[in-house]
Amino acid sequence: MQEIIYRKSNEKDLPQILELLRVFDLNASNIVADGFCVAADGARVLGCARIIELSDGNVELASVAVAEDRRKMGIGGKLIQTLLLSENRRPVYLMCRRSNQQFYEELGFSEIKDDLLPPIYRDKVKSKKGEVKVDGLAMIKEL
Repeated sequence: MQEIIYRKSNEKDLPQILELLRVFDLNASNIVADGFCVAADGARVLGCARIIELSDGNVELASVAVAEDRRKMGIGGKLIQTLLLSENRRPVYLMCRRSNQQFYEELGFSEIKDDLLPPIYRDKVKSKKGEVKVDGLAMIKEL
């Protein structure tokens, strides 16, 4: 096992990133070769995460995934911390399953009430009937 390197993704990483996203049923839309931060052990991508700019100028932490055999080792947290270093001027939103709430709280995120969400994000979280689309919640981290 080599030292884990945290770096910007590249074209060679895309198949492994897409597989991680598929395994965990995460957002794989609008993928670009250098759009992720990855944790790599040699040529193997152990984890990935990205920041997406929404059409209203807000940003979302998205597509956070760590290989099953490398979970609980701090890789996901380090990926997120690395990404947040470049987002120091605005809040970062995320949507997650309730089962992951504690993980994100430990990184400084907090649950945000639906009525405080930006309209574009509220539409992502809620159905037209006002129900949450998934067993999840929206969170925010003020930077």
